[in-house]
Amino acid sequence: MPRIDAASALLSSYDTDFIVAHVGQHAVVLRPYELHADDVVITTGAVGLMPGGLHVPEDLYPVWASQRAGALLTITTDARSLSLFERVSLELGAVRCDVAAVGLAAATLDASEAARHEFDWKARAAVLAHDACAGDRDGVEAAVSSLVGRGAGSTPTGDDVLVGVCAALRMSGRPDASVQVAACAVDLAHRTTRSSRLFLRAAEGGRFSERVHRLAGALTDVRQTAEVMDVLQSWGATSGQDLALGMLGGLSAIAHDALAVRAGRSA
Repeated sequence: MPRIDAASALLSSYDTDFIVAHVGQHAVVLRPYELHADDVVITTGAVGLMPGGLHVPEDLYPVWASQRAGALLTITTDARSLSLFERVSLELGAVRCDVAAVGLAAATLDASEAARHEFDWKARAAVLAHDACAGDRDGVEAAVSSLVGRGAGSTPTGDDVLVGVCAALRMSGRPDASVQVAACAVDLAHRTTRSSRLFLRAAEGGRFSERVHRLAGALTDVRQTAEVMDVLQSWGATSGQDLALGMLGGLSAIAHDALAVRAGRSA
């Protein structure tokens, strides 16, 4: 059954005009005529549902993939057509991470090429999460500024790391800190790509792609961790690993701060 993000703008409109911006093997990107609005991503298969987007079964995807890049497309979302879609909430809430799962994920990531970059993304993520939890606005702004738009690709590494940190803060029951980080990134979103702006704006609202949800779930059950850490290497050029760097860096800082607080209370 086709699925739609429960917060998709398509649910509050009737006829929406798009230009087909990209047609790929597993995703079609539709760019609205109103350029201030976010793109709508149509996905299939393991790519999962994206914020604001649609996810269709593989047997229906060729209908979308047959569109020509640059063509005009109008999507009509009346009550009848919407009844064909399952509405899915992409909001991410607090989760209880498994220590063994986090350790395995961190070890897997540390052994990867992503962790051997001269720019220590994971350490940057940890600093950002610490400053956000401490309410250090200046620190948050400086850290976010150093990450937004940094790196290559349709979603630069720095932006994927930011989304990972925002997810880690949500997972740890710190939604206000997550909003602060995401809002700061959105304020600087003119420095990055349209694709990244979509994910950063969604993170500000507490919404994340199903891939992020899958990674978060893998940190709650060690039986899933190895498989997901292996699969995420195929999420874009480096997006999967970059998301994991942000999420694990954020979680490590939050856990360290919590231990320090407990140690201070027992002293």
